Amino acid sequence: DYYLGRVAKDLHPAWKEDLEVVFSPGSEIFEWIMCLSGDTQVPLLDGSQYSLRELYARWEKSPEPFGVYSFDLRAGEMVPGRCTRVLKFKPDQLYRVTFEDGSSVRANADHEFVCWDGVKRKLCDLKVGDRLMPFRAHVQSMHGQRPAGIVSVERDGVEPVYCLTVDVWSNFALVTGENRCGIFSGNTGGIGIGKGHPVDAPVLTPGGWRDVGSLAVGDSV
Repeated sequence: DYYLGRVAKDLHPAWKEDLEVVFSPGSEIFEWIMCLSGDTQVPLLDGSQYSLRELYARWEKSPEPFGVYSFDLRAGEMVPGRCTRVLKFKPDQLYRVTFEDGSSVRANADHEFVCWDGVKRKLCDLKVGDRLMPFRAHVQSMHGQRPAGIVSVERDGVEPVYCLTVDVWSNFALVTGENRCGIFSGNTGGIGIGKGHPVDAPVLTPGGWRDVGSLAVGDSV
């Protein structure tokens, strides 16, 4: 239903069943999925902060979108984001990325992070000396900010993994240190620049959130 929107109701039951298997979080297709450890801390726009494990438990009880911090790769500044899904997947190999200030984050090899040059790179492609885009809760522009330099990348256990879907920007902030400071993480699925999307996926416009299927040539987003 998420990927096909209103078209899903017209599918032959057998086809829909096959698609549900393909897109199930337990599917082998999702071995490449980008995910983080359950104890990863996510700051919300309302000033609160939760682990991904806690956000997933909240989502199961009340699946309502909520605000996160995101990064506009084109403008080079922090912007408000909208999380539309919290996901949990089967156990995966995790790696701990440690930064110059002693803080760290744990993710699987395919998880993407926003680097200092504005490019998303997978953890498996990162190396000591690489620099990630820093997150500062009260700083919108990253100009003049100190990037998060990597000092080590090491294996760190196998656990169930989690991620968010954030529309429009396809990334969200993580807290790795004190004073709500951290980095920006890529997300799983969702609306993003240069992607195909379901017709009922929400898009932020000057007049509020609208479905992709309701947009027309000339509309502003």
